[in-house]
Amino acid sequence: MSVVDDNPSNDVMTSTFTVASHYFNCDDLSLWTVGQEWGMNSESSLSQGSACHIGNGQSSTYSANLATNLITPVFDMSDAISNPTRTNGISFYYTGSLASGDFVRLYSMNPSNSWVELASITGTMSSDITTWQTWSVNNAGATSPLIPTPQSNFHANSQYRFGFTSDATNNDIGLWMDDIVIIYDQQLREEEYGIATSGVGVNGAVPNSWGKATIQLTNTGNVSETFTPSLSGIPNDWQYYFSQTSGVSITESNGVFLEKGESKIIELNFQPRDSENQGFYPITFTSTSKTHQSISSSIVIQLEVIPDRIPEFLPQLSIPRCVPGSSCVTSISITNSGGAPDVFMLSLDYDNLPIGWSVSFSWNQPTEILVQPGFSVPIMLTYTIGSDAVPDSIGEFDIIAVSENDSSRTDSISIEIVASMISDATITPNMQQVGNAKLIKPGDSDIVVFSVFNNASVQDIFETDVVFEGTTNWEISEITPATLYLNSGDTGTFSAKLTAPVTAQVGDDCPGYLASIISQRSGEIFASSIVDNFEISQVNNIGMELLESPGNLVPGSQNIISVELNNLGNGPVPVDLSIDGIPETWNTSFMIDNQIISGNIQLGEISELSSTKLIDIVINVPSGTDHSLIFEIDINAMPSMYGDDIDISDNSISLNLITVIVRDLFLSNDIQTISSGVGNSTTFYLDINNFGNIQESDLRIFANLYSD
Repeated sequence: MSVVDDNPSNDVMTSTFTVASHYFNCDDLSLWTVGQEWGMNSESSLSQGSACHIGNGQSSTYSANLATNLITPVFDMSDAISNPTRTNGISFYYTGSLASGDFVRLYSMNPSNSWVELASITGTMSSDITTWQTWSVNNAGATSPLIPTPQSNFHANSQYRFGFTSDATNNDIGLWMDDIVIIYDQQLREEEYGIATSGVGVNGAVPNSWGKATIQLTNTGNVSETFTPSLSGIPNDWQYYFSQTSGVSITESNGVFLEKGESKIIELNFQPRDSENQGFYPITFTSTSKTHQSISSSIVIQLEVIPDRIPEFLPQLSIPRCVPGSSCVTSISITNSGGAPDVFMLSLDYDNLPIGWSVSFSWNQPTEILVQPGFSVPIMLTYTIGSDAVPDSIGEFDIIAVSENDSSRTDSISIEIVASMISDATITPNMQQVGNAKLIKPGDSDIVVFSVFNNASVQDIFETDVVFEGTTNWEISEITPATLYLNSGDTGTFSAKLTAPVTAQVGDDCPGYLASIISQRSGEIFASSIVDNFEISQVNNIGMELLESPGNLVPGSQNIISVELNNLGNGPVPVDLSIDGIPETWNTSFMIDNQIISGNIQLGEISELSSTKLIDIVINVPSGTDHSLIFEIDINAMPSMYGDDIDISDNSISLNLITVIVRDLFLSNDIQTISSGVGNSTTFYLDINNFGNIQESDLRIFANLYSD
């Protein structure tokens, strides 16, 4: 005898168990609608000691010509699924006997509140009401005791009705029913569903590359379900999709299927847009039940944009040239257009160089270089041109850079090198500009000309240029032509415009200048001697401003007009100050700081305090000058040396002044003491003088006498 189970495969039995939605044992009909001769009867039952009965008991019969109903309460069956795979309906046990022509019919209520017949009973089941029977109906691919009910009749106001009808003859004991059950496939309640979401990890991504966040979904409900993943808050222009860990995509419409209690890891693949800023970007991940949208779980995931490391060569600014048989040095710059420092590994590919040509990194150039973001680093290269190379022949090689942290980040650039010719040229200034000094006004320009002679045995091409010696605020423009094409033994000329600064002053040091040319075929540079022959010429510009003037001219008084002289030119200058429009007999003088000066006034250059002078013009109008005379007075300031004034609009001041009335009476006598006796009359004489400029009449004289 074996002590172990020889066949463990049959140790577990799995089966199904159906639970009805409603059970009725006919022990309480208080909520039912009970018609005539319907009720509870205890003469026969299956459970709870009573059954539903139509009739008047086993010892009697039901009435003739009877139509009566037993109606269930209203049931809310709106949670029925729309397409069940098995029979949904009602069943019960029954016994008793119905005479021919008498029926118990079963109905259900449709959504339009109309009764739909489902089944009917007639005839004898058990006259002694001891034998019970039920239904056997083949429906939906299976045989069961259920009487099928149309699926549309499962709604919020569902009801069943047992309708009994009898004719006028042959009445019987009636029908007993018990253990009434209603069975239908119900939708699961929301509380039967559940989902839990947790983040597992995030792998960041550089801009325009793919990163990954792993998320675990767990079905915490009591049934299997499909859950739909979704995102919110992801930045615009980012790309993303969901996938299984195997790489198979998950669409938001199909979702993820989980058995009860099952956990599954899915992946959120995301691609930040190009040039996205590095950092963390919070987004919300939500998994939602496909059956009940209110069942969901959300977590916040920090998607990371990590700094990129991108090697990028800067364009080759010019094509280097080297004499055949010689070695030369050139450089190319590389920058890091990513967001983090990195070491770039350098290599050369020179398979396309002509035979006899070579290139290598310079002896002091490392092949691994650290480049900070936004900075450029020069790479020094040494190359050799074959001794038999034809002038202007071109060689090409590639330089490659690879990111040490991310080998997918690479860049390369093709560099051209050219075998140059042997140039020989001379450059000289035009003889007319070498001799005497050339005067130039501030802000003016002058043209300088240079000649170039090609001493080489073949044609050469020269780029022309003119530069100043040292730093200066002079300007060079309009170098014409920019390129000279000269055959062997030919001479060509080019010119440039030199402009003096508008602030130039007389006596300033003018810069020397020289011309240079660069051979485009050899890269050699030739320069002229330095020419230093410019001088700043004087420009006069006197400005005069009226500061103060009397409103009128007062005879017998000093009348002062105050003006300010300014030197707006580029050098010191003497100024002739004059006044016109007054009689020659009047006395006029010029004063500075209460000191009388001549009419010639020296103004210093604009940077000196003496470039501004305050002048008082004193006009002495003689006493007795008639009143109401109008004088048009002009004050002029003009340079007396170094040329004319370039702007005479501010060199003159014009005034219209009128002489005013002056009243000035003077009373005098020659007698100081008057003696007179008592009772005597004494006469004395006074002189009245009119020193004003208006006739006086109707004078009144008052006298006061005093005695010692």
